[in-house]
Amino acid sequence: MSLTVHVGPEPDPTVEDAVRAASGEIGPLERADALVSGDSGPVHLAVSLERPVVAIHGPTDPRESGPFRGARAVVVRRDLPCSPCYTLERIAECPLGHTLCQWLVTPEEVYRAVHRLLGAAPPEPRMP
Repeated sequence: MSLTVHVGPEPDPTVEDAVRAASGEIGPLERADALVSGDSGPVHLAVSLERPVVAIHGPTDPRESGPFRGARAVVVRRDLPCSPCYTLERIAECPLGHTLCQWLVTPEEVYRAVHRLLGAAPPEPRMP
């Protein structure tokens, strides 16, 4: 199984750099069995390519930012009273200063979501 993982944030590229970066990501996304990413551009690219997606949401609202049209998309997030809180009107910082909506999403949850999405039972964890 191949898996493409996108981790951010990245520096703000110029439009030309953004187009070049997106072009470079399309090839690996077309070949990937699944994409695991935060709520970002690669999620929307993968959905448009009809690739399975696990989208990790923190302060953003998946009803507003997707993934859309994603029959093979799973959103992993924590449903906290303060989340979603992100708006375009202010800088993307936690207004409460704790970012628990991001810290409480565990790697195990994401791992299980990938396996559920792909229809495979996760292998048993190996003990050292």
